[in-house]
Amino acid sequence: MTDVRLGVASPNEFDEVCRVIEAGLARRWGSFDPTRNRDLIEFAATYGTRPIVVAKSADDAVVGCGILIDEAPGVARIVRMSVAAARERQGIGSLVLAALIEHARALRYHEIVLETSQTWDSAVAFYKRHGFIETHRADGDAHFRYRL
Repeated sequence: MTDVRLGVASPNEFDEVCRVIEAGLARRWGSFDPTRNRDLIEFAATYGTRPIVVAKSADDAVVGCGILIDEAPGVARIVRMSVAAARERQGIGSLVLAALIEHARALRYHEIVLETSQTWDSAVAFYKRHGFIETHRADGDAHFRYRL
């Protein structure tokens, strides 16, 4: 499938994780606007204690990531899934997603939710392919859930 290894990001990798996320947003939207992404500006404060799954290449570069956060009692939310452009369509997103699902199980969540822009057809198809059920669309986003 791919030559990456998965792990949980350490604080010294947070800047690299942000660069992967920012580059992914720029590809999807045509540019990256930091004012619309305050969580990335304050990444350590926002996500520093949460499981941040990273996929790293043989040279230790972060090539994919995703974050698991609390949504409600028993419910986790996946945010900031991204894969480096040069490594897309190599199964890295699937590996990161599977690791996030396993983290959610280990933390005893019973459900995972997430959202993505409804115009991002490849992302919508990706989550459906991995067993996420679309629950609704609102404000330009497709919302999904996955029961554990």
